[in-house]
Amino acid sequence: MIKIIKGAILLMAVCSFFDFAYAAKDAVEIPGDFKLTAIAGGLAPGMKVSKVEIGAKGNCIYSEADPGNNAAGSFVEKGRFSLEEPAMRFIYETIISNNFFSLEKNYKAEGVLDGNFASLAITMDNKTHSVRTRNIRTDRFDNIMIAVNIVLPADKKIIYNEIIDL
Repeated sequence: MIKIIKGAILLMAVCSFFDFAYAAKDAVEIPGDFKLTAIAGGLAPGMKVSKVEIGAKGNCIYSEADPGNNAAGSFVEKGRFSLEEPAMRFIYETIISNNFFSLEKNYKAEGVLDGNFASLAITMDNKTHSVRTRNIRTDRFDNIMIAVNIVLPADKKIIYNEIIDL
């Protein structure tokens, strides 16, 4: 049943993306100060940790942490690419519809010491908000991360356990 629900969410997200791709030109503009940084990966040493930074014009930087020292938080740039306007609008509208700026700063499954984490830092309209999850499904947060992953190139995904089945 959960896989059916997850599949339905993914299908709705993909359909929404295509709706945005053909939306009228008078759609809501993305704020000029828009910036999104998404990071996700394993908590244990040696696990992959990935990061993507997306600017208002769709310019993206993809980086990965050194697998031998992923806890240090230093990343090595692995590529640059651009997202088209429909993809940017899809991400922006997903942020708005999931009320990102009202999410708590931390969500954590108690008692789980390893596993995965994900974090999002978003700036827009002169506001910045950061949210981090650890080993817990957080629907509104996960919906945004799924939207980001839908528009990213196949080799630049930001994946963690809670959305891996989607």
